Amino acid sequence: MDFDWPRISRWMLLATVVMTVWLLAPVGKCAFVAFKETPLDEEHPTADNVVDKDKDAGFFETVGHKSKVCYARTPMTDQGWKSTVFFVAAAGTIVAWGLGKLQRR
Repeated sequence: MDFDWPRISRWMLLATVVMTVWLLAPVGKCAFVAFKETPLDEEHPTADNVVDKDKDAGFFETVGHKSKVCYARTPMTDQGWKSTVFFVAAAGTIVAWGLGKLQRR
């Protein structure tokens, strides 16, 4: 049987990209909610109103921290069978790419 390894590699790469998006979708959804809930018009800290360091964080620091918390809840590499499919697709991309290089020699 003669396999077209470059073509298989491209399909496996597409599967890897799709799985990456699928695995990061819950994080994106949670981070978007955090983005919408964080007010833009926070006043800047002065010497008089500095009480809590967390309250002094700006918009991007707050959204960034909330996004990290979202990722900690649903990490990309700990979602059961979906993570396994992602790793298989990524490994298949690399193997098929390498075999395609060898086939062209």
